[in-house]
Amino acid sequence: MKKSLTLYPLASLSSTDNTGARTRKHQHRKKMERNGVSPSEQVIRNLLSYSSALSVLTTRDTGFVHLVMN
Repeated sequence: MKKSLTLYPLASLSSTDNTGARTRKHQHRKKMERNGVSPSEQVIRNLLSYSSALSVLTTRDTGFVHLVMN
């Protein structure tokens, strides 16, 4: 017999009605735009370096393989 457990505090996270979280995210984004918050040049450079070093291969046996070339 299959038994499962749902913790009540976590059950609310699986709800399909997530408009509250979506609203908070939207408000946070608007606040950041209003304050002129943006990533620094170093952060952008690091992300671009990482993306150029990242290689993702698909193999028949294991699926996706993520490689970071240094």
